[in-house]
Amino acid sequence: MTDQHLRAKGVHDGSLFAIGDCATIEQPKLVDRIQLLFEEADTQHRGALDLQQFRTLVEKKTHEFPQLEIFSARIEKEFTEADKDNSGFLTLTTLRSALEKADTKLRALPATAQVASQEGRYLADLLNELPDLNVENYQKHDIKPFRYKHMGSLAYVGGDSAVVDFTGSRPILDIFNLKPLSGRGAAYLWKSFYFTEMFTGRTKTLLAFDWVRTQLYGRDISRY
Repeated sequence: MTDQHLRAKGVHDGSLFAIGDCATIEQPKLVDRIQLLFEEADTQHRGALDLQQFRTLVEKKTHEFPQLEIFSARIEKEFTEADKDNSGFLTLTTLRSALEKADTKLRALPATAQVASQEGRYLADLLNELPDLNVENYQKHDIKPFRYKHMGSLAYVGGDSAVVDFTGSRPILDIFNLKPLSGRGAAYLWKSFYFTEMFTGRTKTLLAFDWVRTQLYGRDISRY
């Protein structure tokens, strides 16, 4: 289990990090902190939040609670839906119902290479940025927590076929009007992506040779 900066929980000096399949990022729930959040947002101490205070709460806490991102593009709509009595204010009870809705969007990250790759890049940048591994207050140094950005999916399904889903790459979808692909063309795209992800010329050569050998002689199943 790690915190949102990929530091392993239980290691007090913050010097141990974990990424990939071996790590699960702790995702704090809003309702567990609702009293503190409400009191912090209620700057006028009237026991209720107006629209501007609700907006400030969402904008300030999105980095700490990524589930609030679902509110960022429609703050006024979410405020109106939570304000059942049309009073123009959210009490602690009505705020709880709104935050519970956000908490239902929490999901564990998938155990995929895409997640591990993004975590690795984040951790490399973090280690280069940290003045000292023993730094405890990351917010003081303006170090943002890890945020996963889904860019789509590639999967080989056998028989020289693959499937490609660009759902996570919304700008690419909009520009090129792309839809999920499948078949031999998708398999070539899948292979080209994995080929470019190889770090050294040696691994690229071995991978290409393995693909050619498989095409000529079929898959070697003697070691499985």
